[in-house]
Amino acid sequence: MKILLTGGNGLVGKACQRCAKENNYEISIVSRKKPLFSSTTFYSSLREIPLKHNNFDLLIHCSAATPFNTDFDLIPEVNKNIDEELCDFLKEGSIKHLVYLSTMAIYGEIKVDVLNEKLKINNPNLYGYSKYLGENLVKQTCSKNNILLSIIRLPGVVGKGMSNIFFRRLYESILNEREVTIRSSDSLFNNAILDKDVFLTSINLFEKQTDKFILLNHHSSNTITLGNLLDVFSETIGNVCIYRESLECNPPFLITNTVNEDLLIKTDIYKMILSFHSSYEK
Repeated sequence: MKILLTGGNGLVGKACQRCAKENNYEISIVSRKKPLFSSTTFYSSLREIPLKHNNFDLLIHCSAATPFNTDFDLIPEVNKNIDEELCDFLKEGSIKHLVYLSTMAIYGEIKVDVLNEKLKINNPNLYGYSKYLGENLVKQTCSKNNILLSIIRLPGVVGKGMSNIFFRRLYESILNEREVTIRSSDSLFNNAILDKDVFLTSINLFEKQTDKFILLNHHSSNTITLGNLLDVFSETIGNVCIYRESLECNPPFLITNTVNEDLLIKTDIYKMILSFHSSYEK
């Protein structure tokens, strides 16, 4: 299997490189930086890939402007350019299957306790809306060019060097003995995945997807309360967790799918905590 990975040196991209190496997959990456392994072929942009080499079985599209790597006001234009370049590449080459990484931010203001992939978007921010436009663009392109498409909307991604999302903020607050504010200790939580789950899910989709197009919300394999989450963080770190409850925090919600749930490769939250703790760097 020939795999092409865009955004190859981001959090998810690096995890994909490592997983590919561990499982002996042939992978090429698109990135401004060199790959993790010298044997990996890399290009600085999709435009650099010669047409005669544009015949990948699976393309995992990790490249995106996010609030953590781009000025917020510039995100729509940057993502528009990234996705248009991707679609130009798809039209010219011979790609069998595209996995397009998107975001839970698409849903915007979530007013339900349990969401699924059929929930209508509700006033998403610039980042969420830019990825929604990207989803629709690649969907049209893949349909016209007979390419299987999987869109994965990601929650918080846990891994070495992860962004300052909820999971990391909780960890560092307990580590530094700062008070944590949550909605309720009884609130349910499954809004996280391990970085390598993206690659393993992509491979699973390539091998098992039969529909021309599917949309999936990724999430952890188990659901726990926020109180339990804080307790496990506290026990792992060795510090007492000081927290308070406040209605000012965003209402919690659970992530689900109405179909194709079995195609996701998911990790237990407790394992995510141990994995992050063992690799944590300030």
